[in-house]
Amino acid sequence: MKRLDDDQRVTVREHASLDSIRTMLRAERRERLRVDARVAWLERLQDHRTDQLLAGTWPAPAVDEQPDPTPAPALCPQNLYGDRAVRLPHHYPAGSTACVFCTGRTYAFNADSVNHTTKHAHDDQGHTLCRRRFRTNPPMPDDRALGLPLCGGCRDALVTGTEAAV
Repeated sequence: MKRLDDDQRVTVREHASLDSIRTMLRAERRERLRVDARVAWLERLQDHRTDQLLAGTWPAPAVDEQPDPTPAPALCPQNLYGDRAVRLPHHYPAGSTACVFCTGRTYAFNADSVNHTTKHAHDDQGHTLCRRRFRTNPPMPDDRALGLPLCGGCRDALVTGTEAAV
């Protein structure tokens, strides 16, 4: 029998027959016995484990429980990809400690598009870094840029370092 929920008690109190109450009581008592047995087992296990720890015999974790020695890469708040704006890791060029996506970088919209769902990296001459070299609006505030995915062409230019050659 399923356990009696607190929100069902009012209904049971007002409508349950004597036989129903007896059946529920037996079920609750059986459940209490099972819970008491589990609690007693856990208390014994706790005592045993405490003794092992005090004796220094508690074994090391299994191989599959060892923590991964390589930490996950930190996710960049400006390196967002795709329609769902999935965060991707920071990208550090060789020999640099500055992420190409978030360190000192500003973003802008394509000035000729009404679609403001993608941000673009831009140069100081008012054009995007992607191969199409769109004209850009003035740079947007960082908090606006945080929620938008980056144009794939601009991402490629930043990652491959072709922004200087454009």
